[in-house]
Amino acid sequence: MPPLKRLVRVSFVLLLLVILFNIASWFSVTQLSAQNRLCEAGGNSSARQQVYLQQVAGKVSALSIHHHFSTDQFNNQLKYLEQAAAHFRAGQVELRQIGRALAAGEDATRVQALLGRSEAAYAIVQARAHQALESAVANRTDPGDPVPFHAATGEYLPLMQQLHAQFLHMEQNTQARIETMNRATIISLIACLLFLAILVIAPIFRQSTRTYEELQRSLGEVRDSGALLRTVIDATPDLMFVVDGEQRFRFVNQALATELGTTPEALVGRGMAPTLLQGVAPGHDAFWSAPGNQDEELMEATVQGPGGTRYLTLHRSLLRNGQGGHLGYFGRVHDITSFVEAERQIQESERKYRGLFESNPMPMWIFDRNTLRFLEVNAMAVAHYGYSAAEFATMTILDIRPPEDHGRLLQVTQAPRSGERLQQGVWTHLLRDGRRIFVEVISHSIEYNGRPAVLVLAKDITRNIELQHELLEEKIAHQRSIARATVVVQEKERNEIGRELHDNVNQVLTSVKLHLEIMGTPGADAEKHRVHSLQMVASAIQEIRRLSRSLVPHALNDVGLTSAVDDLVEGLNNLGAVRFTFSHSGLDENGLPSGLKLTMLRIIQEQTTNILKYAGASEASVELEQEGCEIRLRITDNGVGFDPEQNRKGIGITNIMNRADIYHGVLSLQTAPGAGCVLSVSFDLNKVYRLEESSFEKA
Repeated sequence: MPPLKRLVRVSFVLLLLVILFNIASWFSVTQLSAQNRLCEAGGNSSARQQVYLQQVAGKVSALSIHHHFSTDQFNNQLKYLEQAAAHFRAGQVELRQIGRALAAGEDATRVQALLGRSEAAYAIVQARAHQALESAVANRTDPGDPVPFHAATGEYLPLMQQLHAQFLHMEQNTQARIETMNRATIISLIACLLFLAILVIAPIFRQSTRTYEELQRSLGEVRDSGALLRTVIDATPDLMFVVDGEQRFRFVNQALATELGTTPEALVGRGMAPTLLQGVAPGHDAFWSAPGNQDEELMEATVQGPGGTRYLTLHRSLLRNGQGGHLGYFGRVHDITSFVEAERQIQESERKYRGLFESNPMPMWIFDRNTLRFLEVNAMAVAHYGYSAAEFATMTILDIRPPEDHGRLLQVTQAPRSGERLQQGVWTHLLRDGRRIFVEVISHSIEYNGRPAVLVLAKDITRNIELQHELLEEKIAHQRSIARATVVVQEKERNEIGRELHDNVNQVLTSVKLHLEIMGTPGADAEKHRVHSLQMVASAIQEIRRLSRSLVPHALNDVGLTSAVDDLVEGLNNLGAVRFTFSHSGLDENGLPSGLKLTMLRIIQEQTTNILKYAGASEASVELEQEGCEIRLRITDNGVGFDPEQNRKGIGITNIMNRADIYHGVLSLQTAPGAGCVLSVSFDLNKVYRLEESSFEKA
């Protein structure tokens, strides 16, 4: 790095440090000034406390001889004492505030220690002054003894003197630090001015330095250009040379000198005899020695040597002056053996790939993208489709497609393709005998004989499609069996409902009918039968309501999930066997699908029934919590628990698992013998919404 650039960077760094130092100094001076003001206020306050205490002491002494005063004089002295005492109390409060506001430090600690001692002495002085004041007011003939009060002041005044001296000491130290910081700030500002002067002057010197460096760089480039050109030409594998009009070498690169077994310096200035290049291209000396009439001449040569056959291109360009006179020529020998060998390898590779194309066990063909005509077909395509190679040559790919696929095929073939990207799809093809087959087609854009074409590989998947159809039929049959099972369950449920209506509601209504008939007979107690009828009708209504709620909870449809669970828990608590509690947080019922709410309610009903029947618990809780797109249901009891490995396949747990699985719920069961049971089910609302949308689309 140049020294000037380094100086500029250092100046920038120093300038930044100075700015940061000034900012820190400003904050420090501000804090010290505030501390200084507190010390000044503390010194003044401690001095005033001494004056106020002396005033209080004087008034207390005066009141001790108040029997010499008149009533007005006594009242005036009492008023002055109260005013002096109020100032004294206010001064002590001010000292407390100043002590709390002082920053941490050794001097501040001393001040706070003195303030602590002064608080104790202040309390004694205050008590003695109050005692003297009460004595003077209560009994003017016996003013009391002022000696205890003066003894208390003897302890408080020295503390105020020490506190005043300490505040004065802190103020002097703080003022000295402020002056030091101010001097440092002035010095740093002067340093900033010097740095700014350097930064202003530096660009002038930097421009001069840059001009000097550019001049040195240009001279270096001029010096290095010749060497660089020589290095590039010597690194070129081609044999290069320049011959003047007298057939003498003017320039020879290292490759040619190495080929001739000498050095470039030994060849420069030497006459170019045709035999000199015999080692390069034997038998072509006339090409180099003839004067030539064309500006550029090119020919190919095949050279047999110890290392084998070499293929060369000989290039000769005439050199002319500004008037068109002949100055010589530039010669170049380029070895193209590697290119010839590569071309042979390409041809061999093409032959191998054609063999792969012809012997591929699956049908393959190449068709023209513009005309859609078959350009090449392999033997398997001929055997599989039944057409001969000659027939394929007269056909297009539309001829092996059903008419209904022509529009789609034209759209695919005419669509632009990016690069050589593979395309894959399932199509219907026609065989020569008219049969239809399903094929999986893989196509690839290529260039064939200079024309855009597509290479196609066709795999017959007809049998796979048939198997898929058979599987689909099996699934449909399975769904039908599920539907039949559903109908059986529905019929069973209807029978249960009919039995409930017949055994309970019908019997109650029959009794009501009998009571109403008896009411019409002479001598019957109509009021008694009316009351019995009303009671039985109410019982029938209650039974129908219970049956309705067991089918579709009324609160779930009209009020919401939480109200339905509240009703369920209230009904369970009325049984008295187990104490159930219900809590929920963050639940947004408006955004929940009704099916999910019903599923969660059924899970709660199933598990609470299990708790009542088998848990032997005294307490149980139901918790519903929603956090973002996740809803968690948790049912806990303190019952006897069970072994989940043995009882996991019970009907109740199985029903809960099936209901949770409908909405992709994740079920967790934590239990052990004697450890109660915790059933947790979590639902992902994103999955629930996708399931609802797919169900709606299918519907």
